[in-house]
Amino acid sequence: MKRRTFIVAAAALGLAIAIPFLYKRYRISRWENLPPLIHPLVLSHFLEEEAIRKIGTAYRSLVPAEDSEKQLLRVLSPGDKSENPTQAENSVEGQMLEKKIEQEFRAENVTIINGWVLSVTEARQCALLSFS
Repeated sequence: MKRRTFIVAAAALGLAIAIPFLYKRYRISRWENLPPLIHPLVLSHFLEEEAIRKIGTAYRSLVPAEDSEKQLLRVLSPGDKSENPTQAENSVEGQMLEKKIEQEFRAENVTIINGWVLSVTEARQCALLSFS
């Protein structure tokens, strides 16, 4: 193999490996500042924010009883929270939501929106995100 071919191939391989890692880091950092109630964790790994907002808007039109931010906060919040929760509280709240989502999938408490099979909690998170 010629030296030039080797250098071009190595550079292309390096870029092919580096770009996905950089992209993943950028996508995750956008979600870090959002409270867990409006951060559908699993969906945020493979859907753009705009697609998640569209799912939320579709859910709100399917379930008019939950078409207000106040109502969605009430059904998603595990308990009374202060207006400025700490990072530790956000972490615990996020873990509780993930457990709830897992339980809903096991109990087949799911809904289909825009072709996506979501737990009701995930759909509510998307709906809450669509308000912001």
